[in-house]
Amino acid sequence: MSLIIAIKKDGVVYLGADTRTTIGDRIYPTLTPDNLKIKRVGSCFIGSAGVVSSIQLMTGHPEWFELNGEPLTKRFIVQNIIPKYYDLAKNANKLETDEKYGNSPKSECAFIVTDGKRIFEIDDDFEVCEQSEYAVIGCVNFMMQYVLRDLPSDSVPRETILKLLRMASHRHSGVGAPYVLIDTKENKLEMVEE
Repeated sequence: MSLIIAIKKDGVVYLGADTRTTIGDRIYPTLTPDNLKIKRVGSCFIGSAGVVSSIQLMTGHPEWFELNGEPLTKRFIVQNIIPKYYDLAKNANKLETDEKYGNSPKSECAFIVTDGKRIFEIDDDFEVCEQSEYAVIGCVNFMMQYVLRDLPSDSVPRETILKLLRMASHRHSGVGAPYVLIDTKENKLEMVEE
């Protein structure tokens, strides 16, 4: 499991993620740059939660995320990224259908995508939503969203993200330290050990 958090404050997006990966009953830390749950891909940062092989279909294409100085928009994601990702996922048999939801195809993962100024969530059903203040994907995400709704205006994004990751690690065995924090303005990655 995973937990990815994005907070926007004063026009800058801050990101955080845990590094725990679970496969069955086994737990592994994902500390290599290739396995981090937040990656720089083209002109964007992508946080991902879900099945690694499905995530790699998205993050393995930096050319999809080259913005050439333009801002990231929902239209750009819907027109230029989703169709390519959908085709790759379909051809790799990485889509599932659920009769409960009218057999609509679902991927095995969700994403947070940011250009450092705007935050977008791509859900497992390919829905793209822009989030104005924060986004959370992964396990215990509903609890984290509830906490973020009541966030004081003077809160510090780095400290808030760490607090939420620590809280989630106590609530769910799929979330664990070390934690990765990214300041998109400074393009700075920080590892926080516990």
